[in-house]
Amino acid sequence: MQSLFQYIDMFSSWKINEIQLYTEHTFQYQNHKKVWRGASALSSDEILVLDNYCKDRFIDLVPNQNGFGHMEQWLKHKEYWYMAENETIKDPSHPVLGIRRTLSAVDDNSKVFIERLYSELLPNFSSEFVNIGGDEPYELGTGKSKAAVESKGKGQVYLNYLLKLNQLVQANGKKAQFWGDIILKHPELIQELPENITCMIWGYRANHPFDRQAAKFKKANIPFYVCPGTSSWRSIIGRTDNAIKNQINAAENGIKYGAVGYLNTDWGDGGHPQHLISSYAPYIYGAAVSWSLENNRDLDINYLLNKYIYQDYTNKTSQIIYDLGNVNQILTPGGSFNMPFYNLLKNVKEPLSKHQQTNKLTLDNLEKAIDELKSIIDRANRIKASAKDAHIVKREIVNAAKLAIHACHLGIEKLNATNGILDNLPSENKYSLAKELEEIIAEYREIWVMRNRVGGLSDSVDHLNKLKRNYEK
Repeated sequence: MQSLFQYIDMFSSWKINEIQLYTEHTFQYQNHKKVWRGASALSSDEILVLDNYCKDRFIDLVPNQNGFGHMEQWLKHKEYWYMAENETIKDPSHPVLGIRRTLSAVDDNSKVFIERLYSELLPNFSSEFVNIGGDEPYELGTGKSKAAVESKGKGQVYLNYLLKLNQLVQANGKKAQFWGDIILKHPELIQELPENITCMIWGYRANHPFDRQAAKFKKANIPFYVCPGTSSWRSIIGRTDNAIKNQINAAENGIKYGAVGYLNTDWGDGGHPQHLISSYAPYIYGAAVSWSLENNRDLDINYLLNKYIYQDYTNKTSQIIYDLGNVNQILTPGGSFNMPFYNLLKNVKEPLSKHQQTNKLTLDNLEKAIDELKSIIDRANRIKASAKDAHIVKREIVNAAKLAIHACHLGIEKLNATNGILDNLPSENKYSLAKELEEIIAEYREIWVMRNRVGGLSDSVDHLNKLKRNYEK
């Protein structure tokens, strides 16, 4: 809660007036304790406290509860399979169908289930809005809804379910927001949306087509937000340049086409390996360009963060973090949404040549990245920030850089191995990688609990422990 209070105060000082708490299984639904047990979920009392804290700072705290896709934290439990699109998984190795994560759009059980969640969750929020999600229902049309999709089309089946959720929101005296990725694949259906629903157009690449997408909602007279992101997730160390360009793009086209809001998003995909430091620069820049693009396009981000957040009057801390977020450009120069460090760690069993993010890596650029990351660690060890969390910031910089260096070490080993396969590394080399990663994980654990509830730690560390187990085989 102290971390949340800190973020709310920070956002309020930047004139941010809406915050959304994205949840799947991290609210304490009283009839579903099995789902959130061990997740350090927020209680009703805590939400009420946060809601009042936000209101006192002129911030609208908006609930954001997915109710279609991204429901794997529910559907991994057998007692919820009855409302899944696919109750039976035929191929566990399939990248899409190997996980139950989508509710059935044609089963009334789904609607009844979400209705009960809303009745418990929504009264805790004073906001007139609720984000109902609706993004990435990957299995739609592959199971229970297959016949309906073949008959009516995937877009229409999606819309029909979305409208059911909208009705539930209205019954609770709220207005719905929803992610626009699926309806944009069926633009002919945009005009069938009710005027009381708001579309959240999200896109995270520097060149995302906000212009083309926003024009469709303007034409249909449907209110919409533009939703760029911090680019921090699946990065390990951040993606500064992409985040800044992505946010300018969103602001420009939000203004051009009459967006009613600008929501800067920050996610935890892949176990949330990135620390908070990766998000500060995108946070402040998104706040600035959403309020006044022309006045803040050339904002001195590092000066403001050093003065008001890190309280570093030597003006060093923010620049170090900013530079850390651009090291990925050494490995994949010119890439628009680079995640080479994450991919090196994730695809440990496969040769580098198999993936776009790693197939052009060379010994030379991996060594250059290591040198830059070591320089950043050295700079971080000499910072003189005086903010209350300055000691955490320093540790976050160093830990993130060490994990990125470890990814480079793995890349070098695989480039030198026969066929680029981990299994062909000498056992002493794999042992060395395991010991290095073990120390990084121990540091990561210590840093995590300084800001975050312990409930999410196991999910994050599991990804790193899986990597370590591959070294030990």
